[in-house]
Amino acid sequence: MSNKTIIYQFLCTFLLLLLLNGCAPKQWQDPLQEKEEESLRGLLLLEQEQLKSCPSCIDAEIAATWNSQLYDGGINGYLQIFLPSSIKLVALNPLGQPLFAITTDSKRFQTINAVKGVYKHGQLSSFVERHSLPEGILQGQWAPWLAGSMLFTDEQLTELRQDVSSRGIWLTIEKKKGAAVFKEYLLYDPQARRLLERVPISQGGDELAKITYKSWSMINGCPIPTSIIINGVSFGADFTIELTNILTDKVFTRKDFYLKLPPNYMQQYYP
Repeated sequence: MSNKTIIYQFLCTFLLLLLLNGCAPKQWQDPLQEKEEESLRGLLLLEQEQLKSCPSCIDAEIAATWNSQLYDGGINGYLQIFLPSSIKLVALNPLGQPLFAITTDSKRFQTINAVKGVYKHGQLSSFVERHSLPEGILQGQWAPWLAGSMLFTDEQLTELRQDVSSRGIWLTIEKKKGAAVFKEYLLYDPQARRLLERVPISQGGDELAKITYKSWSMINGCPIPTSIIINGVSFGADFTIELTNILTDKVFTRKDFYLKLPPNYMQQYYP
């Protein structure tokens, strides 16, 4: 299989798994009783205070594999996260040379395809419209999802519910941004004090994805997910991400997430 085909498959599958709407059955029950909710809220608010001191920069090697009804595949490379909204993903060949790079802050994007010699950049909304991609792309909170972030205020935590399989407690989080409300469900294990799963919800009320955190590492006193599974329930596909050699002591700036136009590359701008 050619590098061009691998890159194309990776991008298509990655976008589908993160952004296509699903319709999985609900995994939460009725809200907790008042006393139980009050006790758990106290634990969660304490956890929030501790997480506020954790670094906003993550630099790691990434190995990603996917399988679906259409095709399977995988890449290796590195991932950089600059919370709250920026990511950079670079796919490498076996010699360590870049094949493809993408950066986004959920509003603007840049891509470099070293195989085809193409540089794309501009507004993510224009890219979505021109390629008839799901509108959920514009609602995807990729950096917090990949970083396992679960920061919220007491007001944003609107409900607490038992899990149907007794795995933990489902937290309903609602964050307002202008007139829009971003909603997601977080499955939290109060015994291990770990986020197990998250289900972000689109503006239309549909699931954007199911993101499961299989394992974590404590790095400088802060939890970082090392194994993540993203499920696309409605179309029978899944995506597995393994992070290794994780660093949290780097200090990123916006310049670190800027891709310079390589010489002699074809340029495509999305205004």
